This record gives sequence, C-alpha cells and structure tokens, in this order.
Amino acid sequence: MTAAIAPIASNGPAAAKAAGPSATPASPLSSAMAKHRQELGTLATTLPFFAYTACFLLAPTVIVIVGAFQDRSGNFTLANFNKMFEANTIAAFGTSILVSLASSLIGAVVGALASYALVIGAKPNGLLRRMVSAISSALA
Repeated sequence: MTAAIAPIASNGPAAAKAAGPSATPASPLSSAMAKHRQELGTLATTLPFFAYTACFLLAPTVIVIVGAFQDRSGNFTLANFNKMFEANTIAAFGTSILVSLASSLIGAVVGALASYALVIGAKPNGLLRRMVSAISSALA
C-alpha cells in the first residue's frame, strides 16, 4: 500500500530563503531593472574609452589629414605632398626610422633581461615582484 505524500506548503521569506534563489521567480520589472543597470554599467565603462579615443587619437588624425591639404593661409593645395620627396624630408624620415628601431630594440632587450631576472630571482610575493606588477599595470 502506497500513501500519497502531499507537498508541504510554506509561505514567507524564510521558506523562500531555505528553498534557494530559484524559489521566488523574478518579476518582469526587477529583471528589466537589472538589465537597465547592466546597460548603464556598460555605458559608464565604455563612454570614457570612446571619449579618450576621440580626444587623443581621432581628433589629431583628422587635424593632420585636413592640414595636409592646406597651405599656410588655409587654402586647398597639394604642394605639401611635393615636399615629401625633397632630400631633407627623406633624410628626416630615415633618421626617425633609425631612432625608432634603436629605441624599440633597446626596450625589448632591457625588458627581456628584466623579465628573466624577475622570474629567476624574485620571491613569489616579494617586494620586487609586487613593485614591477604595480608599475607595469600603471604604465600599460
């Protein structure tokens, strides 16, 4: 003989808490508010990035492109592109490329040596490792 077992009805916050988070279904309003908060959080984190990008990358690029097609008085010209092939300009480009290559090579060698020394000699939670981590995070 089998007896039917009826579920125990329990109301109140203690029963919902004991049953777990899935015991009380989220109302449509609360899920909409959560979604709205998430969207605001996304906007709050991406808006400064786009503002920074516009100020320090986009605006200077537009200024240089527009200025490349203007003379000193602001009139349209292509004469600036003729200057690219003068001997002084080509020499300046060559010097700039050499300085860039040298500085990147020096930075790569010093960085590789510092990384090797840090991995081999520094204690796992030592002061040197924490300082390097903090500095690299700040400079990134």
